[in-house]
Amino acid sequence: MPQKRKRRSSIVEIGTGPARIKIYTMNRRDGYPEFTLSWKEGGKRKTRSFSSIDEA
Repeated sequence: MPQKRKRRSSIVEIGTGPARIKIYTMNRRDGYPEFTLSWKEGGKRKTRSFSSIDEA
């Protein structure tokens, strides 16, 4: 049975106060990294995923 790799997960916060964006970093199941941005706009939580930290 192949050994499972741990999915790396960390949170990077950019900005302070109400102008704060969080970037969640993790490895996807297929082995590629994924960087998900999360912010609040108009009282709703918005997210968007990118394949590199530079794009995010």
